[in-house]
Amino acid sequence: AAGVAIENARLYAQGRLREEWLQAAARSVRAVTAATSDPLPEVVGAVREASGADLVEVVTDDGPDDAALTQLVDGAVADGVPVTAGDLGGWARVVVLPLQAAERRHGAVVVAWHEEPASGPLDLGVMAAYAAQVGLALDVAASQRDRARLAVIEDRDRIARDLHDLVIQRLFAVGLSVQSVARHELPPGLAARLEQVVDELDGSIKDVRSSIYRLHDRSGPHDLRGALHDEVDSAREALGFMPRLHTSGTLGSVPSGVADDVVAVVRESLSNVARHAAATTTVVEVVVGPNRLSVLVTDDGTGPPPEGTGRRSGLRNLADRAASRGGGFVLSAGPGAGSRLSWDVPLGAAEQGATT
Repeated sequence: AAGVAIENARLYAQGRLREEWLQAAARSVRAVTAATSDPLPEVVGAVREASGADLVEVVTDDGPDDAALTQLVDGAVADGVPVTAGDLGGWARVVVLPLQAAERRHGAVVVAWHEEPASGPLDLGVMAAYAAQVGLALDVAASQRDRARLAVIEDRDRIARDLHDLVIQRLFAVGLSVQSVARHELPPGLAARLEQVVDELDGSIKDVRSSIYRLHDRSGPHDLRGALHDEVDSAREALGFMPRLHTSGTLGSVPSGVADDVVAVVRESLSNVARHAAATTTVVEVVVGPNRLSVLVTDDGTGPPPEGTGRRSGLRNLADRAASRGGGFVLSAGPGAGSRLSWDVPLGAAEQGATT
């Protein structure tokens, strides 16, 4: 009887645990597919409630700060299967759940306990099922974003065609009509006025054509995240290691002019680290706030040049870019070793300048 009671209790605990993970999956999927805000905090909260873990971290672009955890995460994401380890980096138990659907990888969820889980041995099958559902939801959300971007591109192409085929042609026809009238014998004042109208029509046609070119342009603020990743990847060979990139805020809201400056700042900063710092690690942080954008590049190299040695032209360019937008630029020694480059601009002023 005691054995049956124990077995029933074990089965009940397993069922309860699976129910909690199913609820966590439903909560995470809703957050991912809603697309109204950042879903990662909701995913972290759902996993924490289901697992009772001391650490829950969703890894998308960069691994955890701990080197041992990073190696474990890289292996799990590469193989596409959950992995677990004990006594790793000060944690009694660590589980890594890769988030992927088919061949598309979205990172991983890292779950860790200071002591072995009180619920007993972990059910990796249930946790893997959770990760599979969330990975599929992330894939669906990414597909929805791709379709939305495609719809915007198609709409912009349609507007550009209408502007070219209808508006420009009509403006051009009106200009020809006015020119033909101006060739007749007219009072001097009226002839001059008609010529002015023709010039204004030519200017309007040029403005419409410029708008058409901008509509066809696929670059812009929505590509800032991809451009930053490209710069980080490009710097890998010169640095001898892969710099880490952290982004925060809505990068898609950054005006195109500021986005170009941000990419230039990251490019020049990484180039300076490669040429002068002799560093082994570099971290790039781009934070988009409600009213301000900041770029922070830190390394563990030899530090900034001593006072009086002169500033390199690249750094002067970064300072000039910040000053032109009412922002600031500071290059200083890091808290422990190396350099700390800070560049920031107010977004409100940047938008006004771009509009002007």
